[in-house]
Amino acid sequence: EIMSGPGMMQDSVLGVMTAAPAATVCLLFLLVILAAGRWCGLRDIGAPSRVSCCCGQVVVEFPEAMPRYRVACCCRDCRQKVSWAAARGGPAVPSQVLAQDRPLDCLYFCNLFRVVRGVEHVSFNRLREGTPTTNCIAGCCHTILFIDNPFYKNKCLLVQADVARVQTDMSQAKEPDVYIALDNWPANKAKALPALASGQTGDPAAFGADAQKSAFETFGESCYAPPPEWAQKDYPSTFKSLIADTGGKVETLGLIEGGPVT
Repeated sequence: EIMSGPGMMQDSVLGVMTAAPAATVCLLFLLVILAAGRWCGLRDIGAPSRVSCCCGQVVVEFPEAMPRYRVACCCRDCRQKVSWAAARGGPAVPSQVLAQDRPLDCLYFCNLFRVVRGVEHVSFNRLREGTPTTNCIAGCCHTILFIDNPFYKNKCLLVQADVARVQTDMSQAKEPDVYIALDNWPANKAKALPALASGQTGDPAAFGADAQKSAFETFGESCYAPPPEWAQKDYPSTFKSLIADTGGKVETLGLIEGGPVT
């Protein structure tokens, strides 16, 4: 019997590779793919990714085994929202982030998921009127689970890995792809940020127009790609549908940009 789940597919193929001749392995792999009815990309292989709140009452599962993109976020709004949550009993914000010695570590996943448990604790808010981002919160412990923004085109969601509990394969995302919102960071501290593999440093002037264009194209290729077809049935939720399913309310906090969180 051929199992079509991503983890089962990997085990079925890898289990025979050491013993079977190359031609047999290729044929078996082709048959497995045809039986599954899809091409299995790297993100599809392995255990699904999970994001949970700090108390464990809310667990959300994404179909792909690894994040689509990783950024180091210098945005003042992201720091404000994690500080707001921490002030209400949410996860502690790393001291290095509060001191602006390093940016927030953020991961992108496809905008297709299922709530494994705790949907009754899920709520939504935004920092202020007019802000583009909407936050999905676990009300049981004030953990920010993930964030949506019109820029994501309903294709992906951002997870702040410094505060949410994340289970995912980081083998292809060992460091951030880019720094974002460097203009929200103190200039002296931005220049002290380490250079990334992309060549970007904390100096905005050193990351030219061509490099910025390339980074944007890479983001689009990774984050705007459709979710895997096989996941459509087992992962029925999107950000918008979860808002509707939980009553449609999005609270506006009324926080001043860059201001206090209490």
